Amino acid sequence: HLVTIDIDTDDLYLYESLLHETTLREIPIFMVTTTSRGFHIILDVTEDRHAREFYHGSEGMYQYIKTNFENVEIKPDPMEPVPGSLYVKEDGTLHYVKILR
Repeated sequence: HLVTIDIDTDDLYLYESLLHETTLREIPIFMVTTTSRGFHIILDVTEDRHAREFYHGSEGMYQYIKTNFENVEIKPDPMEPVPGSLYVKEDGTLHYVKILR
């Protein structure tokens, strides 16, 4: 089972903070992509221990994100853009979805 942390800003500090939190909680990262508005961190929560660490009550990463970040959504069943897809940003610049990791 995969879950996406959808960061709707290109704020590198926020992105790196969430990557760090994921590492501290030892939740495997399946893939990280850039999107037209920010980043997607796709986590593999297939194993019970990883799912518990992500979803479990007030101590889970899900609640941590919901409580502390307004430009971040959790998508438990997302549709990911295909790497290489072209998007036009709101300011008119072109952006291609890229795999970062």
